[in-house]
Amino acid sequence: MPTPSAHLGWNPNGEPDVNNYKLYVGTQSGVYNAPGSPKSMGNVTDGTFSLPNYGTFFFALTAVNTGNLESGFSSELSGNFPAPVAPGPGRFVAG
Repeated sequence: MPTPSAHLGWNPNGEPDVNNYKLYVGTQSGVYNAPGSPKSMGNVTDGTFSLPNYGTFFFALTAVNTGNLESGFSSELSGNFPAPVAPGPGRFVAG
């Protein structure tokens, strides 16, 4: 089974001294304890996070400035990442 991942994009922080963004990920709202969270995303406005398994995940972002001061959390997003279903007997997958 392939490893699930989430590709997210965000609007840039308007402050001139933003150095990078941190992505926080978890399986409960407000609890960002997924393996690899938080992930430093660099000074970009999109990125991919490899999820530890399939299911529902919650995401929030912070901005970190050149003085290493971190903003508060962004609005939270959530998404459901269901496990793929293998075709059974007599089924086919159109591609």
